[in-house]
Amino acid sequence: MTHLSSFGLRDQKSKIYRLIRAAIAQSTVAHFGVNMQNRMVDIKYVCEMFSISRSSVYERLNEEGEYFDEFFPRPVSVGKRSKRWSESELNAYQEKLLSNGDDMEGGVL
Repeated sequence: MTHLSSFGLRDQKSKIYRLIRAAIAQSTVAHFGVNMQNRMVDIKYVCEMFSISRSSVYERLNEEGEYFDEFFPRPVSVGKRSKRWSESELNAYQEKLLSNGDDMEGGVL
């Protein structure tokens, strides 16, 4: 199997994966009536989606921190040591940043 890096596509890897996930989600909705956009995702997915580190995610959630972002989606506890984010909230945040990021005073990407 040929790796993406051998074609010089390493930087576009996450973009390709997002496009594939979006296509699968659309296909799933069309064929089964299931909306994959309402699923809960882990910190790894959040980091990949925004190309930031785990600590950067938590810095944006820290109300007393320098990089606090009041618009960044909040996680939901699903266990004693486990948190998940709503994929639809993350997508909405990303769309808002891309479409009119200047209107979001605290929002940083």
